[in-house]
Amino acid sequence: MAGSVAIIVLALSPWMFHLSERWCTVVAVAAITMSSILLLGGLFTVITCRIRAEAAPVPKRVLTVGAHPDDLELACGGTLAKLVDMGHDVHALVLSRGGVGGAAAVRCAEARDGARRLGVGDVLVHDFPDTHLALTSREMTLAIENHIRSIDPHLIITHSAHDYHQDHLAVHQAVLRAARRHHSILCFESPSVTSEFKPTVFFDVTDYMVVKQHAVQAHQDQLRGKRTYMQQQHLEGMAMFRGGQVRRERAEAFEVVRLLADQAGLV
Repeated sequence: MAGSVAIIVLALSPWMFHLSERWCTVVAVAAITMSSILLLGGLFTVITCRIRAEAAPVPKRVLTVGAHPDDLELACGGTLAKLVDMGHDVHALVLSRGGVGGAAAVRCAEARDGARRLGVGDVLVHDFPDTHLALTSREMTLAIENHIRSIDPHLIITHSAHDYHQDHLAVHQAVLRAARRHHSILCFESPSVTSEFKPTVFFDVTDYMVVKQHAVQAHQDQLRGKRTYMQQQHLEGMAMFRGGQVRRERAEAFEVVRLLADQAGLV
């Protein structure tokens, strides 16, 4: 508003103060320059701003575990971004570099970029064998145990047991073994869940779909394969469907393994 007032004053000053033609030109250039700066600044704010969700009274530590680069962004990207904006400390663990489904080095970098776009600063990518994670079940379990011990999360989020993809199922089982003494575990909805996926916990991500889509866009290696489940209309459709179940515009859905509300409560 102050900038707008300044521009108006500059624009009217030749008449208000009877300036010479030379000074009229200088004032006009100044007014145009200021208008451009304010316009660009406004556009930059629109493009880069994050929704500042209401801050949580007591910030929590959250660990989310996925099988491949892009799993977390697709399944619960909106939720993770919202938790970050609420002030929670979100950590990501990816168990493979996705070498079978694409270029491993590229996908590893994209996993970090996707997490960064969600606001997740701590992401660790392991190199367990893509599409054969079940063969390294013991090693994966130990790696997850070490991460849990290091972070001491209040909540763990990972794949569902109701999933067609063998790697997703293997990660789910490894997390449950590694977190056998942990009190709060939620399972997210990946594009390959079965009809047996029955969510009972939902996060309103109405204001976070743009952030989620931006994070998914980081995975160009997979997008070049024209995977329909990564397209904007698919993400929107699923979010609208889950949102309708809880009377919200858009939501992400989770199954509960177990949940100790006073420890894992995120609001």
